[in-house]
Amino acid sequence: MRKEVKSKIYSLALLLGAIKFNNKNSKVLYYHDVHEDGDVPETVMSTPMSLFKKHIEIIKGNGFEIVREVTKPKGQVMLTFDDGYLGVLKNRTYFEENGLKPTIFIITSRIGKPNFMSVENIKSLAKSGFIFQSHTHTHPDLNLCTAVELEDEFIKSKTLLSELLSKEVNAICFPKGFFNDQTISVARQSGYKKLYSSIPGSYLERNAFGVICRNLVQFSSPADFKNTLFGGMTIFKKRYTNQHYHE
Repeated sequence: MRKEVKSKIYSLALLLGAIKFNNKNSKVLYYHDVHEDGDVPETVMSTPMSLFKKHIEIIKGNGFEIVREVTKPKGQVMLTFDDGYLGVLKNRTYFEENGLKPTIFIITSRIGKPNFMSVENIKSLAKSGFIFQSHTHTHPDLNLCTAVELEDEFIKSKTLLSELLSKEVNAICFPKGFFNDQTISVARQSGYKKLYSSIPGSYLERNAFGVICRNLVQFSSPADFKNTLFGGMTIFKKRYTNQHYHE
């Protein structure tokens, strides 16, 4: 009962947010994985394909363009997946048939581990246009890392992925969304040009930290998803900022 009440309150807040901040600003949406309905998912954070397909229909049905990278202030949606689970690979046919080439943020120490993509998987998807960027090497809580540990995490991941893909990796997504001023500074010093957070908002709307906003939608109902698409999650920006940024 309590869970249902919380869900209804969350949905109502999203609706109010969509009404208050209504916009078609370009946005980055994020998931962790997808799986066919009835299959055992690679992670509990995985989205059933039936729900994911509804999300795609809502994006297209409301006049948004799904792009590999955002280039316009309005009307574009960039899809991202965290960690590098196998579900996207298993459902690659749907992605390719619908022209979906998401960015997948890879935990490099988990490449080839159970439930995660292998080197061959990554190369195969990259050849088809999927984008791979860094999610650090071991996925630690970056707020607990020293500057030396941060540099090791960032550079090791960047180097491994760049060599694997034979191209420069210049973007990183912070594990669990946690970051602080030191994290940002060391990430930029390590050669990353784009820093992705878990704070909701529009793509071109850089917050005080200069990091890119992303909107979590992996379990969003069709109604919640549409409200997120039109800016509903902006109502939670302060809350998410307090949760993820630590001085």
